[in-house]
Amino acid sequence: MSIGWLTCIPAVLLPHSLCRFTTANAPANRQMPIASVVRGKPKKKNMELYEIDNLLAKTRTDLESLIEKYEFIPQFQFILNEEIDYSIIDTLNYSGIYLIEIKTPHESYDIVQWANEFRDLWEKPEYKDKFVPNIKKKRLDFHSELVEWFPIYIGKSSLIKRRIKEHLNLKLSKPTTALKLLERTNIYGTEFRISTMNITVKNYDLIVSEFENYFREKINPILGRK
Repeated sequence: MSIGWLTCIPAVLLPHSLCRFTTANAPANRQMPIASVVRGKPKKKNMELYEIDNLLAKTRTDLESLIEKYEFIPQFQFILNEEIDYSIIDTLNYSGIYLIEIKTPHESYDIVQWANEFRDLWEKPEYKDKFVPNIKKKRLDFHSELVEWFPIYIGKSSLIKRRIKEHLNLKLSKPTTALKLLERTNIYGTEFRISTMNITVKNYDLIVSEFENYFREKINPILGRK
C-alpha cells in the first residue's frame, strides 16, 4: 500500500506491533527503524513555571481573603437630566471598580412589578443593539426584594472618572459599550448613585479583575454581559 513516497509493507501484526515503512527505492527486506519515545527530566524552565503557578495560586487565595474586607464608598447622587456636578466626578482620578445604583419606589412596589417596568423602559427598541448592556435574567433572579438603592451595574476602569463620564455622555451611535444614560430620555428624572473602590496597583489587570468578579457575584447588578 503506497502513501506518497512511502510504501507500507503488509505484515501479520502482533499485539502492540507497528506498521513498518520502507522507502519506495529501498530493498524489500530492509526495514526502517521504529522511532522510540525518549523521556527525559522536566526542563528547568518548566520547573520554574510550576513554581510560579503554585505561587500565583496561593497569591490568589490570599487576595480573595483580602477582597472580602473591602467595601464600596458612595461618592455622589444625581437626577438624570438635571445639572450634574462634574467637579465631583473629576475627583475620581484613580483606578479601581465602581457601582451604579438606581433609586426605586421600594415602599410602594415589589421586585417583580418594578423589574417589569424597568425592563420595558430599558429595553425599548430604540435602545437595543446600541452597544448598551441589557438585563441579565440570572442576576435579576438573585434578588428577592426591592431595596431603595438597587444595583444595576458594576465595572472596572484604569481611570474611573473617564469611565463614569462615558456612562453618562456617550451617544447611542458610538460603538463603545456604556449605559449612555443621557440618551435615555424615557428615564429622565430618575435618581442614580455612584460608589467606587480605589484600587491603585501595578498589576491592574490581575488584581482589579478579581475585585470586579468578586463583587459582581456578591451584589449581582442586573445589567451587563456576564
